[in-house]
Amino acid sequence: MWHGFVGCIVNMKIVVNVSSIAQPLTGIGHYSLNLVRELNQAPEVADIQGFYSKGWMSRADMAHRFESFEATAPGSFDAPSIARRALAVARKIPAARSLKRKMIGARLYRKRGQLADYIYWEPNYLLYPYDGVSISTIHDLSHLYFPHYHPKERVKALAQQLPRTIDSSRQIITVSRFSQSQILSGFPVSRNRISVVYPAVSDLFRAHKSDLQKQQLRQKFRLPDRFILSVGTMEPRKNLTGLIRAFRMLPAPVQKQYPLVFVGAKGWLSEDLERQISRLESAGLARRLGYVSNQEVAILYAAATVFAYPSFYEGFGMPVAESMASGTAVVTSNLSSMPEVAGGAAELVDPNDETSIRNGLERLLEDDDYRTGLELKGLEVSASYTWAHSCRKLLEVFANAQ
Repeated sequence: MWHGFVGCIVNMKIVVNVSSIAQPLTGIGHYSLNLVRELNQAPEVADIQGFYSKGWMSRADMAHRFESFEATAPGSFDAPSIARRALAVARKIPAARSLKRKMIGARLYRKRGQLADYIYWEPNYLLYPYDGVSISTIHDLSHLYFPHYHPKERVKALAQQLPRTIDSSRQIITVSRFSQSQILSGFPVSRNRISVVYPAVSDLFRAHKSDLQKQQLRQKFRLPDRFILSVGTMEPRKNLTGLIRAFRMLPAPVQKQYPLVFVGAKGWLSEDLERQISRLESAGLARRLGYVSNQEVAILYAAATVFAYPSFYEGFGMPVAESMASGTAVVTSNLSSMPEVAGGAAELVDPNDETSIRNGLERLLEDDDYRTGLELKGLEVSASYTWAHSCRKLLEVFANAQ
């Protein structure tokens, strides 16, 4: 529910690229979806229009289409349609991505005359050409500092186009103080042009999960009563190989008592990781669920004994906040934005040191009092991450840019 605030310019008109709000939702997709929902309810917003490759959406269109969007997320056991498979393949082809970007840009360009007094917000890095006020959200600079975590064509595209986006942006939004500092270090831009608008945690993750809900989900996915949960796209940056190696360093009885459960869509360079997980599954030490709905992920967080997220680099690290809001203790990295997000409510480990990860897991699994303390502190810290608050910050940025 939207709660307005004093001091903001009213009657704002906003145009936003909604292309990232597509299944399966990425982190940027979640960010875009939830802030568009909030903007739709904001009384300060006189109108909001969304564009994507297939056309335009009015305020009413977006309210209708995005209201229950997450509820339609495909479960891990849904058979993907031929169209969905074709789309997944197409997304991996540089020429197809380039064509789609041109189609999206053409939508905005052809309607520019009707949008003279609209603020253009781009929630996914790269601005499309626009004559009016433009504001971009740059989530992180991992392509610049850690290019080996990305496909070469993605690194090339961002290296070529991001400087133009930064020059063209009246204001720049990012998702953490860590990312703000990286942008300031990497580009000649003044601090007063960069604002932090944190992602937030959906109420879905805060809601109490009954023992019956947890038990039903365990039965559906054939999970034990206790397990270590991992949530995130299967790609090198998430350091799932390091997590597996650290897990294998735990005493054998602990591995059997607390198997690994992996949730997340296949990502870039995931083939070797999938083989490692398959070997663990064969040994009865892991379960791979793939991509599941947010409703089920929320219950999985609450049902897990510990949540493990030893990522090498994150602009924010949404799963850390989600797990804390679900009342589950977190083991996460001591690098990039993750200490900022955790706010002292997580066990921090060195993602480059598998022994450090092992020790963090072991401490949380064996020390019930310590784990309970982190669970309680995590609930307190995560309470500040709300989409209503994030939208207020976003509208302040829009007001300052006018």
